[in-house]
Amino acid sequence: MGTYLDTHGTEAFTLLEVPDGFTVVIEASDDRSVVHLGRQEIAGRMKEGKRSRASLEGIWRELGTTRSEFLEALGIELEKRQAYNLLIDRLDDGLVVSYSFLDPLRGYSWNKSVSVLRVPELREILERGRQEIRGGKRRWLF
Repeated sequence: MGTYLDTHGTEAFTLLEVPDGFTVVIEASDDRSVVHLGRQEIAGRMKEGKRSRASLEGIWRELGTTRSEFLEALGIELEKRQAYNLLIDRLDDGLVVSYSFLDPLRGYSWNKSVSVLRVPELREILERGRQEIRGGKRRWLF
């Protein structure tokens, strides 16, 4: 997903998990588009291993990373939390990340997590993800 966002030079985006993949709302300058990427298409893109040479703008420049690398790190975090029904919305100075999860301490009831992540929190997620990837603990990612 991140590679797709990097190659399309998005200024702002919203990423929604749907039953058969992800829907991405992309906003760039005066244009707004909605794209659906199925799980098979995403898996195919991951196998191709395409990495973009995206220009770093806004928070990505401040973090010194691409959307792709960050979403890979975030994917590791979310998988650990067994996140479902993911929503990621780009803000001017961060991201809103929302997801559902089953809480075993509450009788496996569904719960919702909503976080506004600014640069310091994004940087922590990125660093933890880089450490996991270097340690060979790579998982299913965006």
